[in-house]
Amino acid sequence: MTLGKYRAAAAIAALLSLPCFGTAATPLDEANERAMQSIQQTMKEQRIPGLQIAIIKDDQVVLSQSYGLANVENHVPATRTTLFPINSATKSFTGVAMMQLAEAGLVDLDAPVSDYLDGLPEAWRNIHVRQLLAHTSGLPDILDQQGLIGGGSEQDPWKAVKLLPMDAHTGERFAYNQTNYVLLSQIIVKQTKMPYEKYVAERQFAAAGMRSSTFGDSYDLIANAATMYSYFPRKTDAQGDDERLSHWFYDMPVVFGRAVES
Repeated sequence: MTLGKYRAAAAIAALLSLPCFGTAATPLDEANERAMQSIQQTMKEQRIPGLQIAIIKDDQVVLSQSYGLANVENHVPATRTTLFPINSATKSFTGVAMMQLAEAGLVDLDAPVSDYLDGLPEAWRNIHVRQLLAHTSGLPDILDQQGLIGGGSEQDPWKAVKLLPMDAHTGERFAYNQTNYVLLSQIIVKQTKMPYEKYVAERQFAAAGMRSSTFGDSYDLIANAATMYSYFPRKTDAQGDDERLSHWFYDMPVVFGRAVES
């Protein structure tokens, strides 16, 4: 090495060794660090096995991280490509589908649901589509604390909920309710002449480039999907038994539109 090259290399090495050279923390870095500490603390306090998080600021993803385990018993880490169930957040896809149909002139949000569906109880027929979307229909819920009412096959709960009285006068109050979105999914199927899953996959997932999103529940075999867990007591637990982490099994009937993994 010549002397000139040596001096140049030494100068570069000296610059790179300076403690503040290119390493000053920005306000965004500090905010992300606080966010990550908060997430990890919350996971510890709430006993969350694994999760993904993304923070968006000014239409830009400023933090995207995964923590913990996607499968506890096999020590499989959660990663950015792990598929997590989003359960009732699927209602947002149903809402988008209804707006797409409204824009296409296939659904009038202020029309009664009986304009689109047959065989409804008399008390349900004048409920407007918009009231289903807003959970102000007053309908009885097809779910209770034990799951789908009526038991049996997918159609049994649907028959059972039709026999129940209204929970409230239509438009009287907000009450989060699964029956509303069962009806909306049926309207989507009727007006598009497509299965709910196919419509959402083609008109939303594909359009938005959501290549990893798919449908399924805990009984389906989905590659790279996180296992679902719960601390809820098992039906066989004796009163006073200690809480323990267990698998949470759930099924989403096709009439619900099923769960979406994303």
